[in-house]
Amino acid sequence: MYIIIDGYNLLKRIAPALEISELQRTALVNLLGRYILKRGHKITIVFDGGSSAGPVKERQKGVGVIFSGYQSTADDVIIGYVQAHYQKEIMVVTADREICMAVKEYGAESVDPELFYEKVKAAFFKPTEEMHKDAGVIKLSQDHNPELDTLMHQGASFIKGAKSDEQDYWLSARQQPKSQQISKKEKNKSKKIDKL
Repeated sequence: MYIIIDGYNLLKRIAPALEISELQRTALVNLLGRYILKRGHKITIVFDGGSSAGPVKERQKGVGVIFSGYQSTADDVIIGYVQAHYQKEIMVVTADREICMAVKEYGAESVDPELFYEKVKAAFFKPTEEMHKDAGVIKLSQDHNPELDTLMHQGASFIKGAKSDEQDYWLSARQQPKSQQISKKEKNKSKKIDKL
């Protein structure tokens, strides 16, 4: 997947400050470089400004870094990139509504910067499966016994009256309440976000 990031939009969400420093930009690019090695995506991050009139492209830690230049904005560069590469699977990381609407016309999806940052962090700090899968089940030892773990999970679901994943799987879209049905576009976007 190609991921295009509105650089300052992301940084202002994860490190709110009046002015973003070069150190913060470098740290973000380094983190994204490690994320590329972990997940295999192609990432380009676009920042406003720079010392030249037009966009300047560089590669740092495997990440494409573009400074828009003083005659254009990061928004222009991002939208232009999506237009030029509309046939690729592209995810744009921004909370800018204008960018989101513009790239949608070319088939690209957008994701909120904070959600993207959480996905990046999760790639490095994977919580134990028991914490999420068996919510409500407290294990008193770290022993790994798949049969016992499954039995505990089923028992907790039964006690709480919760549905198991298997029950949800077998419910067709027609059987689910209207409020739980999602459109095909939303399903596709969700699948793309899951790939992050």
